[in-house]
Amino acid sequence: MSAVHSSGDAVERLIASVDGLRDDLRKALELIATQSKCRDDVTPRPADPQQLLTAEEVAKLLRVDQRTLRTMRHERSFPRPTRVGRSLRWRRSAVERWIDGGAR
Repeated sequence: MSAVHSSGDAVERLIASVDGLRDDLRKALELIATQSKCRDDVTPRPADPQQLLTAEEVAKLLRVDQRTLRTMRHERSFPRPTRVGRSLRWRRSAVERWIDGGAR
């Protein structure tokens, strides 16, 4: 019986140790959250309708592959992009209007 008793004590000590670690971790995470200098960066901001989006950003917004976006562009079933140097950009407002209009 002493072996059972000592293993029970070991389990209780282990549980107490885990509980203590959980409390320490919770306190550390709260401290990090209150002292983080980047916490403002995760606050959602209203989207600027004049913002220019890359093909990658538009594809993510539409939840399609960039190749699908390219096909839609070539089929002229998607708003025309604006050239910025050698790059293509889409105005957020044009993309959102296309989505709101039924997105064919």
